[in-house]
Amino acid sequence: MRKIHLYTIILFLTASCETTFDPDIADEPRIVVNAFFGQAFPASVQLYQTNFITKNPELIPVNNAEVIITDVITQEQYILDGSSGGHYHSDFTNFRIGTAYELQVNAPGLPSVSGSDVIPGAVRVSSFTVENELTTVNIDEQGFKATVSFEDDAFTENYYVIETILASPGSADIFSGTPGLIFIEDPNINAGGNNDIQVGDVSLIDAEPSLFFNDLQFNGERAILNFFLAPRNSGDQENRDIYVVVKSVSRNYYDFLRTTRSQQDIMDEDAFVEPVQIHGNIENGHGIFAGFGFDILQAQRIN
Repeated sequence: MRKIHLYTIILFLTASCETTFDPDIADEPRIVVNAFFGQAFPASVQLYQTNFITKNPELIPVNNAEVIITDVITQEQYILDGSSGGHYHSDFTNFRIGTAYELQVNAPGLPSVSGSDVIPGAVRVSSFTVENELTTVNIDEQGFKATVSFEDDAFTENYYVIETILASPGSADIFSGTPGLIFIEDPNINAGGNNDIQVGDVSLIDAEPSLFFNDLQFNGERAILNFFLAPRNSGDQENRDIYVVVKSVSRNYYDFLRTTRSQQDIMDEDAFVEPVQIHGNIENGHGIFAGFGFDILQAQRIN
């Protein structure tokens, strides 16, 4: 169901936002960017074209574009290779923490677009534990209780994303493993869970690939977050190594996740309310170009 909703949100981004209809107004297509880059990661850029809301609502990939990422300080440029489906990537992985990078996209027949962001410094994960026995929470939910802790920097405003990976024991490529599905205890149901950190929408109890939050409630202190790994039918938790990835993300990344989640919640509830304006930082177009740093730690399994 979430994949359907994410697809719908992309359609929402690529649709025209005009509130009045004039048949004499020509709809000018624009580029929609979905791009993330991080410390030790190759850049990945997905390009689509806006589609006028009265036309067939489908994603239109932008191929044959020139996609360039520039180091704002050194002015060194990296040209991304394109493939079918509007996907572009770079083999370059030496993006520098704390450095601003600019994205420039030029495509035939479409206005050029640009965006810029930085890679925040990563925090060190102090500990990560996962219990071997299932725990019942939120009345009818079951999960393996997990606890992660890390030290927050007191001198900056920080934004975090928590993800988990289930990897084959001894795997040389941890990130090729299976993303874990995680959720938190709803304080409206059981006040004994994690109530100190606001993680996205705390009333959302169905499992997600990630949790996100800021450091306003624990600035400069050790953050301790309790959450639950949703069990999988294949028994992945028992047979695989579990890793936590703590991403330090930019404000643009965080605001994009926050507004996207809000739009998903509206779709979940079929609410007749005003759609959420999804955050973006692309000039002359739509979408997101956002940076992140990260630290990763394997779980200590406890009984």
